[in-house]
Amino acid sequence: MNAIPSPDDEPSSLTPPATDAVAPVATDELVAAWQARLQASTGEARARLLVTLAWHLRQRDPAQARRMAGEALSLVSIASSEAPSLLGRLQLVFGEQALFAAAFEPARTHALAARDLFASAGDMAGTADMHGLLASLEADLGHHDKRDAALNQARAAALAAADPLRLAIIDAAMAYNAAVADNGHAASDWAAAIDPQLTSRRSVVLVACTNDLRAVMAFQRGEYGLAITWLRDQLEAARVCGMVRKQITTAANLSMAFSMFNDHGTALEWAQEALGMAKACGWPVLVGTALLQTAQVLDTLDKRSTAQAMLDESLAVLKQLPGAYLHLEALSFQGRLALARGDAMAALQWSDELERLSQKHYRENFLFAVCLGRARAFMLMGRAPEAEQGALAALESAQAMQWPHAQIDALELLAGLHDRFELSPPVPLAATTAPLHYLGQALAVAVAMPDFRVPYRLFEQLAEQHAKVGEHASAYARSLDAAAAREATHSREVRHLAMAAQLRHEAESARAERDHQRRIADIEAERARSLQQALSELSAAQDELMQRNAEQARLHAEREETLAFLAHDLRAPLVALGPALQSVTPKSAAQRAERLAERALAMTDRFLAVARLSRLPIADRVPLDLASLVDAACETFERRAIDEGRRLELDLVFGIAIVGHRETLMRAFCNLVDNALKFSRDGGRVDVSVVFSEHQAAMVVTDDGPGMPAAAQQVLLRTGGERSVFSGGRLGLAIVAEVAKVHEARVAVDTGPHGTRIAFWLPRVAA
Repeated sequence: MNAIPSPDDEPSSLTPPATDAVAPVATDELVAAWQARLQASTGEARARLLVTLAWHLRQRDPAQARRMAGEALSLVSIASSEAPSLLGRLQLVFGEQALFAAAFEPARTHALAARDLFASAGDMAGTADMHGLLASLEADLGHHDKRDAALNQARAAALAAADPLRLAIIDAAMAYNAAVADNGHAASDWAAAIDPQLTSRRSVVLVACTNDLRAVMAFQRGEYGLAITWLRDQLEAARVCGMVRKQITTAANLSMAFSMFNDHGTALEWAQEALGMAKACGWPVLVGTALLQTAQVLDTLDKRSTAQAMLDESLAVLKQLPGAYLHLEALSFQGRLALARGDAMAALQWSDELERLSQKHYRENFLFAVCLGRARAFMLMGRAPEAEQGALAALESAQAMQWPHAQIDALELLAGLHDRFELSPPVPLAATTAPLHYLGQALAVAVAMPDFRVPYRLFEQLAEQHAKVGEHASAYARSLDAAAAREATHSREVRHLAMAAQLRHEAESARAERDHQRRIADIEAERARSLQQALSELSAAQDELMQRNAEQARLHAEREETLAFLAHDLRAPLVALGPALQSVTPKSAAQRAERLAERALAMTDRFLAVARLSRLPIADRVPLDLASLVDAACETFERRAIDEGRRLELDLVFGIAIVGHRETLMRAFCNLVDNALKFSRDGGRVDVSVVFSEHQAAMVVTDDGPGMPAAAQQVLLRTGGERSVFSGGRLGLAIVAEVAKVHEARVAVDTGPHGTRIAFWLPRVAA
């Protein structure tokens, strides 16, 4: 086995790692820090951060992970050198979520797509994770050979990536599988290689990923209390690392551990916790596993009707996985429950179904369960020859698989059959009777098992059979063995119950402390949210105050400018009034004074009109016919045009509707016509028309004058700032500009040395 390089166990930087080194697992603290940085990120940096978060949220929050993955896909630049690794990582996110939804073929498709992307980028860490996904897929399907092959490929990729954390996780998974497969014998080499390194590097990530190996090895040494300690630590670490699937399987393992302690009440609590988490996620494989585990615990508590209901629910979920290993285990348990309630026909039916579905992949794994189930069913029905045939087939299967516990079960059943029914004894017969023959073989198998305590029931059966044939000395000896085994079993159960009580107390204390810390964290988080909200409200109030101050300053400046304008422009007629009063005749002085006063009043009226426009109520706006409004405005200038020797030509299209304030639009249109007549050449022409498009309509005024000065254009188009509105005495144009603003209209000017064309565009409405 290759040595593991010196590691940096888990990422400690709050900066997301480079894409080709995305950590397999991250703590909640790191994920929260990355999420906080997401809002300010853009471009490729945001894409990289989104991919990292989608990977680490894939179990914490699958829906958010999918949203982030979708956004990342839109941001990843195909031309970027990081693109293949980023896209490959997203394929793994989609693949794992498909796997958890029991969509095995889509999961495989995503994994193979990731394989090609990682290969093109030379991303060996990503390749290791891809093979890890395939290993999980094959494990859920029960393809153990393919699972082990995928893990070997994952290990090779982790070595090539010089990634010690991934390597330790993969090695622990391989050792765990080896330990479960053959009761720990094949795991010893793995444990010798990686256990010292796991001991020296107890990061939270390694605890979450590898403590199940330590637990199963403790189980196999009979150190159940230590196993529970490892599992309890693993559950807490898995919570911190957001490994939801690991949390569910660890809770289920804790249930099995407490069952071994005969603390079935606590076992049921852990089974229900696993079930609650699995149902919250809605992942079929894990829901089925938790339901099956709960049913098995209930069976040990003699709650068989409830166990049956749980098992039925499990099978309803697992029927999505016909022929998968877990589905077959549920069918096997269904047969055992049928036997427990004495329903031999139902047990036979379940055995037939199990045999049919296990033919493709797992015949050897479930052949023992099929044969033993049939043998017990036939025994209940009194069909001894068929029962014996089934028991012998079960024994042969157990021997082929090297399952000592299964061999003992089959041998005890054969002894019971020969004790109850008249059957031909085995040849050669190694004892006085067939029952002693088979029980003797069972005892030999039990004694040969390392660290295995022979169950007292086996000694009791041997004592009973020896007594039946008059072998009293042997019967007495086996009775003593049974008493000693019973005492040892009783003492062990007492120790286990005491230890279970202690572990339960520790677990409850730890849970209470965790809940306390969580409440403190919630209080602090709520306090932080309240403070943040208060700061936000204070900032908003400050911004509003600044805006008000700025608005007041602007209004003050406008007032000062307006007063200056009035002082300047109204002063002109008043100054002229002095010489007028000194005219030769009082009559002419009075007439001139009257004209100047009228001019001052008209200017004041126009100024007040500008001031009133911005305060017009929306309710005063009504549908209007644009051409009728223009015609009315032009009518007031017909006599003036004739008197001044100019032509006022109209080209109007009626029936074009707009919405507006009649009085202000009339004032604006009049100002445009007045301005055109004022600046057209002597004897010239002013054209007024109505034009329209699908969504707009306009009054267009064209004159043949010398063109509009730039300062006047600034007033009309509002391009010179607020100060230009009142500059130069151009109140007429200022009114036009303000009316346009209020009506969300658009003014267009086309001017040159041979004339000016002004269009006042308004939105059309349905007539």
